[in-house]
Order: sequence, then structure tokens, then C-alpha cells
Amino acid sequence: MVDALIHVVGAPGSGKDTALRYLRRGAPRLNFFSMSAELERAVANGHPRSEEISDCMQKSTLVPDDIVSDLVIQAVDNQHGVLVINGFPRTRLQGLQIYNAVPGMGTQKPIFAVLFETRPDICINRMVGRGRADSANFESAKVRFNQHTLHWARVSAYLQAYSQASVIIVEHNERTIESKVEELCAAFEFFGVRLSDWPAIVV
Repeated sequence: MVDALIHVVGAPGSGKDTALRYLRRGAPRLNFFSMSAELERAVANGHPRSEEISDCMQKSTLVPDDIVSDLVIQAVDNQHGVLVINGFPRTRLQGLQIYNAVPGMGTQKPIFAVLFETRPDICINRMVGRGRADSANFESAKVRFNQHTLHWARVSAYLQAYSQASVIIVEHNERTIESKVEELCAAFEFFGVRLSDWPAIVV
């Protein structure tokens, strides 16, 4: 079972996924868990509720809390050391379910959080840029962002209340990926996680 959790959360298009890909270069001993990738894997592997998961993903709506929390609990049980969870929790209830289900969570097993707060139009434009540049893709991006906004205040409040330390990475205007990765690495150092050579990660 893990010794500590680091939650990395933010809206789709906030840049957290890209920043984490760079950070992994300097953190070979950390375990990384991507909520989006795990949901896709669950569908591919024939999860008992794979049709429900797939339907939610296609409609850009949130997968039910119990499905998501169960997948994370399995990861917490099967990993050791520090586990970095990307994209979880997406609702306050998901966070509380993990907190209550894992013995020692928040005490013997500390919780840390990095919250990416990025301007809405930046997130939406990035999401649109990943796919077709048409009205349907734009509407889908708005739906995804609105789903995030619906729960963000409570998720943010939960993480800042239950974690031993939290860091907010703000992007009111476009920032370089290098600057965000550097701030993310500094956050991990602040949490006591030693990276091998984090200044070199952004090169």
C-alpha cells in the first residue's frame, strides 16, 4: 500500500498532463496513476460496467463516483511509496471515499495536492486544438469544462482542507510549459519529494 498520495488536479486543457509527462523524467521512483488512462484501460479490459464508462467518456460526462473511487482504491492497495494521481478526485465525494476507505489516509499516509487553475478560454482552446476545428468539437470542449467547473470549488476546498500541504499553479495568461514544469517540480520538492535533477527536467 502507498505511503503518500499527491493529487494533481485541474480542468481539461489546464496543462497538468503535459507537465507531469516532463516531471516523470526526473522521478523514476515515483508511481504515476492517470485517471483518464485508467478508465480507458478499464473499458479495454472488459470492466463489468465498461459500457457505462464508455458512454460517459463519449458524452464528456463524469463517470460515476463509485466506479472511479474503486479504481483508485485498487491502485492505492497495489502500489508502494509515493503515488501521484493525475485527474482525481473529480468530485468531493470521490476524495472522501478514498480518505475513508484507506486506513491511515491523511495521517500516517499524508496527502498533498497540486491544483492547476487556468483561465477557461485557454483550456477550451487547447481542447479544441487537439481535435477537429469545428462547432461540434467546440461544444464538446465546453461541456467538459463545464463539468469540471460544476465540482471544482468543492474539490479544491476538500483538497486544501484534507491535505498536509497544497500548491496552486495559476495560469491567467498563456505560460510556457517550462515555467509550469518548474513550478510543479518545486511543489514536489516542497512536499518533501526529492527529484533526481529537477532543473534539468524542463530542458
